[in-house]
Amino acid sequence: MKRKLFLAAILILVLAALAGGATMAWFTSAASNAPNTFTAGTVSIAADRGLGEPLPGPMFYTTLAEGQVGPLPAFNPTGPWFPGMAVTRNLEVRNIGTLQVRLHQVSAAIYSINGLPPDLNPALAAAFAANMNVKVRMAANPLQVLYNGSLAALLTGPQACIFEPVIAPWIPPAWPPMQQLAFEVTMSTAAGNILQGVVPVVEFFVHAEQTANNP
Repeated sequence: MKRKLFLAAILILVLAALAGGATMAWFTSAASNAPNTFTAGTVSIAADRGLGEPLPGPMFYTTLAEGQVGPLPAFNPTGPWFPGMAVTRNLEVRNIGTLQVRLHQVSAAIYSINGLPPDLNPALAAAFAANMNVKVRMAANPLQVLYNGSLAALLTGPQACIFEPVIAPWIPPAWPPMQQLAFEVTMSTAAGNILQGVVPVVEFFVHAEQTANNP
């Protein structure tokens, strides 16, 4: 009986010690590394005309004077347009940002018609846009088409590309990575006399966004 009481007393002391230990402080430590820097990447592209032309400059121009950039001469005028005429010019799109990008949309804008804003002659602007087809593809592969449709559709806003070429990020001092696109513009054979002598000024846009996975 005394032995049982003795063991019970020891058990009570152990439980009391454990209960008291729960309030004790443990030795602790912490470590840190140097301040961390998070630099956001950039998405930025530049576009220049190709086919050996001085850079930059318009892809399409009727006369040599229209294609000249400062003192640099032009070499590939289209001459006057007519129904059924088709002309292809190249655009070199360079990635000057730090993130890999894909070219995912194309669009266009009419800046002027016969030297005036297009909204001053909307019927003429609409007739011109409806009768001009724009096909954008990879210059090195005609089967890789980004867009094929009317100029009128491009004027409504960015159009999704069927094929989306990727351009690697720019790592200086290397030359910015580049994809060369071919713009084939065709005037419809159904174009009427309303387009005779018309002088539209059009700008084409290529839109890029970062890829989901960057190297």
